[in-house]
Amino acid sequence: MKIDDEVATEDLGDLNYYVKALFNEHNDLILLEEYHNNELRSVSYNSNKKSFQQIINRHIEKYGNLKFKISTPFHSRDGFYIEKAYFFDENHELNEIKEFWNNTSHLTISEKRFDKDEKLLGRIDFEYDDKNELIKSKEYNNTGELINEFDFDDD
Repeated sequence: MKIDDEVATEDLGDLNYYVKALFNEHNDLILLEEYHNNELRSVSYNSNKKSFQQIINRHIEKYGNLKFKISTPFHSRDGFYIEKAYFFDENHELNEIKEFWNNTSHLTISEKRFDKDEKLLGRIDFEYDDKNELIKSKEYNNTGELINEFDFDDD
């Protein structure tokens, strides 16, 4: 699908939520459009080789005052694959940053949340079983204090 191709609404059925992926002529993912009740709610971009300002300008031109996210490509650090996502509000203001730490199986093991000035707000750690199924999450505040724990394991 090219970036300007459209999906016919009748192909979507009665979905309350769906994501439309748009690719360039080289099959590189350009953006994701997130819909709720057939209304476009947000757009997600991969920064790849474009500057944030180029992406923001294109977003404003095409989507106006719609929330959006820009993600950086994965980079490797300490045996983990890390991706950063920058969340912008309807006024194109950066309001939150998330950093996703993934293991070698590309499972997210930690999600760190930061404010726009990169001050840590908290983190969520995820645990998986031998089949790579999520079994536990632990949420911590900015000082490292455990504030919530959820066990997904049915056993």
